[in-house]
Amino acid sequence: MLPSTSLARALLIGVSAATCLLAVACSKDEKRLPAPPEAALWAAFGTSENDTGFGLRLEPGVDGEAWVFDISGYRLICPAARTDEGWHFEGCTGLPSWLFGFQADVSATDGEPMTVSLDLAETDLTTKLARVPNRDEPVKSENVELVWDRPTDASCSSRSGVWAEDGLVFAPCFSGIIEILDAATGALKSRATLRDAPGGDFSAVLEVTARDGILYAATTNKGVVAFDVRDPEQPRFLGSFYHDDPIEASPDDVTNIHTLTLSPDGKLLFAINQSHPRSDIRIIDVSDPANMRQAGIYLPRTSSRAFGFSHDLSLEERDGKLIGYYYQLAGGLHILDVSDPANVQEAGALNWPRTLSHSGWPFAANGKRYLAHMDEGYDQGMTVIDVTNVAEPSIVSTYKTRDGISIHNIRVIDRIAFISYYVDGLRIVDLHDPAHPREIGHYDTVPPAGETGIWEGAWGVHVDGGLIYISDRSSGVYAFRFTEAP
Repeated sequence: MLPSTSLARALLIGVSAATCLLAVACSKDEKRLPAPPEAALWAAFGTSENDTGFGLRLEPGVDGEAWVFDISGYRLICPAARTDEGWHFEGCTGLPSWLFGFQADVSATDGEPMTVSLDLAETDLTTKLARVPNRDEPVKSENVELVWDRPTDASCSSRSGVWAEDGLVFAPCFSGIIEILDAATGALKSRATLRDAPGGDFSAVLEVTARDGILYAATTNKGVVAFDVRDPEQPRFLGSFYHDDPIEASPDDVTNIHTLTLSPDGKLLFAINQSHPRSDIRIIDVSDPANMRQAGIYLPRTSSRAFGFSHDLSLEERDGKLIGYYYQLAGGLHILDVSDPANVQEAGALNWPRTLSHSGWPFAANGKRYLAHMDEGYDQGMTVIDVTNVAEPSIVSTYKTRDGISIHNIRVIDRIAFISYYVDGLRIVDLHDPAHPREIGHYDTVPPAGETGIWEGAWGVHVDGGLIYISDRSSGVYAFRFTEAP
């Protein structure tokens, strides 16, 4: 047990004074403690290749005050004890229910990592965090205009994805509702809720997609849920694609759907099913949204790395085939021929060190086919991949804003990438020359003081009707207009 802050300070002052009396001379550095570091975001990929990452915001105290470690909004108040190398922290208050213990060591030497030890429910974790470089840029570039924003409120305190179509914006929430907004003004028209869908009492909505007045929602324990939104002021529950096997984590489960992708003709829905450890892709016939039925299933090859499960899928029609770019996190990128839902075939694959293959968007440039690929995790950005020959994909270039943080989702329109980049907000990148991605616009939805972790900030992105829509996990939904740089 550490002594109290005041007692520790008294002991340190006494030891320092005694040392100076015995020495021939005392330097200025020996008489005072180093200045604490500036408030900043710190982050780490993890302790091994199988860890997804950890981040926090450190706000040092002054004149002996407690320091604050902000972990995704949980503000841990920690007394500081001086060590030979810097400061040690434990006995913190304000821990969330899932965190039973927290210790940290911060070096007084610039550039040295912070060591953090966590006591979790089932495991202990020790990892080293590096300071994320501060940004030195205005909140927005001159060619990005904020059209409207809708802040979070008590009913929707945390956002997930976003979709826009036919003058409407569909903005799902972790609270289990989907807000239906006017695309031009952001005004609320109505809310679709999951109350009529089978499943548990509560379910978050992670992502939505819509076509011809039918809205599909990916939920955490109610499967795929469909709504009729042709009258946007009175959304109507149509049905769900859902199966809860009594055997826990059964491969027959279809409850926890992470992402959704509609086929170009709108007849098939590709749902990433994370309801069991191996995970899969469920291909669903949505010709009759009230009576969805399974048209196929793809079980991925197992990965030797943790977090090697299904995460997302993007589609592209090529040479008379329907190609699926399948993102398997630590399992890498897999390119599938999904033309026949009952007989999905792998056509190519690419895996590289430290990838967490998360999402992406195919595009064409200079007579070739490319994939703008998103890696999620500490110090991850966009990887541009040449997929002209799907059997032999190859990396062409990379792009990231700054060291330490994570990218998330993307849309590519006319070789311009619109990216939701977590704490760095909206980023707009020119891909006309895929070998040299060039940022041409931005709007930061998270001010530096709001950077509490690498998983906060801009989550979803969609482009429709000349506007860019961003969903920020904490602050709300935004609509932007982009004027292309000359």
